[in-house]
Amino acid sequence: MNTARKANILRVTKLFCTKNSVIEVDGKVAVYMYGRRPIMLGNTFIIKLCDKDKATLQAALKLHAADGAIIRNKRIIVPSSDFTKDSAEAAINLLSSNNVLIENNSIEDTQTLLRKDERSSAEERGDQLI
Repeated sequence: MNTARKANILRVTKLFCTKNSVIEVDGKVAVYMYGRRPIMLGNTFIIKLCDKDKATLQAALKLHAADGAIIRNKRIIVPSSDFTKDSAEAAINLLSSNNVLIENNSIEDTQTLLRKDERSSAEERGDQLI
């Protein structure tokens, strides 16, 4: 299993596939993906908000212009503290991304799985908010 620890953010700008990785960050976004058809399978994202990051959590995974993305079997965790319960709004944020498949994901300590703009579309299947 691959592990990335204490990074601020992982930015991906070309066709990208990651499987069975643990990505742990201190901040508001774990992964920002830009570009068509990224595939993320079986990963765990752990977002730890710091005192300096009391602002609203943007999303653990942010996709921009990511038409055809597949987000499957992912676990997203925002550990609780005095301020993260109110801050963790969405696990996944779609911006100008169409035909995104979001399937069989487990989301912990987050109010909703998905936030998307008016130019985005997604199919959600078998996801759980814990």
